Amino acid sequence: MQLVSNSYAPLKRVLMHCPGDEIRTITKQSASHFNFASSVNLKRFQYQYDCFLKVLRACKVEPVLIGEVLKDDKEAQTYIAKRPNMIYTRDLAVTIGKGIILMGMQAKGRKWDTWLVRKVAEKLRIPILGDIGPDGILEGGGVEFITDKTLVVGFCDRTNEMALEKIRKFTLGLQIEELVVVMLPEGVIHIDGFFLPVDKNIVIAHRAYLNQYPCAIYRKGKKPGYTWFMDYLEEKKFDIIEITYEEGCKCAANYIQVAPRKLVGYEGNKRVEKEVARRGGEVITFPGSELIKGKGGPHCMTCPLERS
Repeated sequence: MQLVSNSYAPLKRVLMHCPGDEIRTITKQSASHFNFASSVNLKRFQYQYDCFLKVLRACKVEPVLIGEVLKDDKEAQTYIAKRPNMIYTRDLAVTIGKGIILMGMQAKGRKWDTWLVRKVAEKLRIPILGDIGPDGILEGGGVEFITDKTLVVGFCDRTNEMALEKIRKFTLGLQIEELVVVMLPEGVIHIDGFFLPVDKNIVIAHRAYLNQYPCAIYRKGKKPGYTWFMDYLEEKKFDIIEITYEEGCKCAANYIQVAPRKLVGYEGNKRVEKEVARRGGEVITFPGSELIKGKGGPHCMTCPLERS
């Protein structure tokens, strides 16, 4: 059974974590250590997360909650109690084909969080195809399918060469026929704030950030080729919904794809919503004014486990 083979097929199960009292560890002094913009109002934060869960369930998506899967694991519960970034499950793993690849975390606030995903995968009997860490650094927000056979990886502040070598080893020649490595500007931690597939031939993209440096294209048994990522997308005949930097900061490329041309995301990106609708799609929104203080969006808070 193929668990995940692209980014836009109907989403069936997704790994998530409901924020609890661990969010209280985010203070004015500690916020930057966990990549939060500021401390948050816990009740409002949880309310907005609950709104997100309700939207997903209405879309026939089953949230698989880490806290529930590991509720009888005291060691895991003790660990979660002081890990406020657990809400961002996307970074911890990538499901490709029939199993999961565990990522390698760069930020100290996230080191060893993949340990929990390993526990969840073992409990759910999902095969682990490989582990990027501990020497490789690559987070799930930097990895995305472009098509069924093509994977894009952002070479950003949270990526190293060892991780790129490992992801090629784990994917090329198996399900993936083409791996595109996009080098991003300094200061960018993941590609998922600036690039998002909407369907097999539609993407959301921020041109300036994606085209600042050339990208590398890897194919099994061949030498890498080099081009510009936006040129690559245009040559492949993708319909590109371009966004501005300001829209990117409001998570206009950080939706979770629940079906082809059907996205779920924060309120506040009307122009992008209209562009998706003009192409026969739909964007379902929920309030995110408090959640966005964690510098992440719906894409960051979801790690797909199964698409149909």
